Amino acid sequence: MRRGYAAAVEGPIAIDLGLFTQAGWIKVQVQPDCTTALIGLSTPSDDGPSATAIRDATVESGTEGELICTLHGAKGEAPVEITVTAPPGSTLTARTDTAHIGALGLTEVDLKTASGNISVPSAGRVFAESASGNITIQQSAEATVTTHSGPITIHTAGRTTAHTTSGNIQLGTITGDLTTKSASGNLTLREFQGQKLRADTTTGNITVHATTNAVIHTATISGDITITATKTLNLKTTTATGRVTVP
Repeated sequence: MRRGYAAAVEGPIAIDLGLFTQAGWIKVQVQPDCTTALIGLSTPSDDGPSATAIRDATVESGTEGELICTLHGAKGEAPVEITVTAPPGSTLTARTDTAHIGALGLTEVDLKTASGNISVPSAGRVFAESASGNITIQQSAEATVTTHSGPITIHTAGRTTAHTTSGNIQLGTITGDLTTKSASGNLTLREFQGQKLRADTTTGNITVHATTNAVIHTATISGDITITATKTLNLKTTTATGRVTVP
């Protein structure tokens, strides 16, 4: 079962998508020289609750010209996929229960899911939240990420805020200021190029490598703190029972 929609556009658009109860995917990408926004809704079968959900889905324009698509499915049925192609400069708001979300090339994304995974190969500003799903960002100018038990992985980003309860935080290269907070998850930062870093955990370990003259404050109750650097740092480390290794 498949439905398709097309809307002529003269520039960037705001996209608002919702895929509720049903498993599946929301996938949105930017295409250069795009003059027609395309929305596709699909599921493997032509019959059954998933096909009915696609038939009943709404696609409409909002009061401010945003493109809105909402689909309410059925738990345990065949997965549904919502795909969108949009012009450069577009923004995305997406909400799901168990479905995964993927976003590529958008100026700003605001993504929230209960147990689905979030994947952002590239975007300008990223707001991402998941209760138990994985969050992966390949490249972002600015990222604000929150999970409860799912892991956070960011390969390259500017200013970053990452909060988790029990999920691990894995960071590649961070070029802006960084704030992280975790209860039992570990923080690993391969290369910090920003000016200020604040990392707090309860039992999680903190491992940081810095390559700039940064101000770094780290605190944990029972986790270990390990900091290495190629430049002189302004350091403040606090731990109750954990080990501290600093330059």
